[in-house]
Amino acid sequence: MQLTNVIPAGPFSTAILDRGIQWLLHSGIQEPQGGVARYHCTDRCENARVSTEITGYFISSALDLHSRLGNARLLEAARRAGAFLVEQAWNAELSVMP
Repeated sequence: MQLTNVIPAGPFSTAILDRGIQWLLHSGIQEPQGGVARYHCTDRCENARVSTEITGYFISSALDLHSRLGNARLLEAARRAGAFLVEQAWNAELSVMP
């Protein structure tokens, strides 16, 4: 999905993207092992379970934002999420990912 279709170019859109980046990187939605939770329970200060689907969406969003703004931390977050999918979520014996 191209965000340029949704958010017009200009300083206002950059501010919106910057806020989104800050949330992606600092909300805690990405677990230390790289997987991304379905949602964060603010009342209990904990994440729901990690989802391979949401992790994939996270990777796509982080790479898109990185290509637009060049934030190296987004690239690192996407790399960690990809490593989680390949190294931890993938079941080589069954050739499946939950």
